[in-house]
Amino acid sequence: MSNHILSVEQRITAPYRNGKVEPQYGKKLNFKHDFGKYRTVDINTPEAAISYDEKFILSMYKKHSLKIKQPIHYGSWCGRSHFLSRQDIIIAVKKI
Repeated sequence: MSNHILSVEQRITAPYRNGKVEPQYGKKLNFKHDFGKYRTVDINTPEAAISYDEKFILSMYKKHSLKIKQPIHYGSWCGRSHFLSRQDIIIAVKKI
């Protein structure tokens, strides 16, 4: 299982407090609508771009017995210079 997500991790939280993140690929994402565990750019169309709190995402994996295969691959969406994808990638497995 793999998920492509935008996660708000601790080291990039400060730009969110100002409401803006300048991604490397151009368009500015303004996650100004804060719903605690996630933020969105558009309150009327929240699915347009959603960013989840990383601690929340990790707790959901743990709650559902999914083991994350390290490392988490953080994306370029917020300006990182080393990345595999635009979005963050988490690969996890669940024993059946």
